[in-house]
Amino acid sequence: MPRVATLTPNGPAVRALRVRRGLSTTQVGKMVGRHAQTIRNVELAKTAASELLMYQIANAFKVDITEITVAEDKASPADSEGETEADEKAGVAA
Repeated sequence: MPRVATLTPNGPAVRALRVRRGLSTTQVGKMVGRHAQTIRNVELAKTAASELLMYQIANAFKVDITEITVAEDKASPADSEGETEADEKAGVAA
């Protein structure tokens, strides 16, 4: 099975972009339809931000999502069940 990439918010990158643009957390919150506290929590990694929220923030800043997230490889369900990529290619089930 293929590995699945998940997007993990990069709070310091969100904050850096916001500060560089001279925006408050209240202003960014209004841009994405969220409370200022939500934006602060994302910046401080106090909350798990959804991919949707991260896309909304990237859209608001007009940047690529990769500028405010870190891609992490996650094992697919088959990998977590003990089946390796080599086993899959050889047709061996765990």
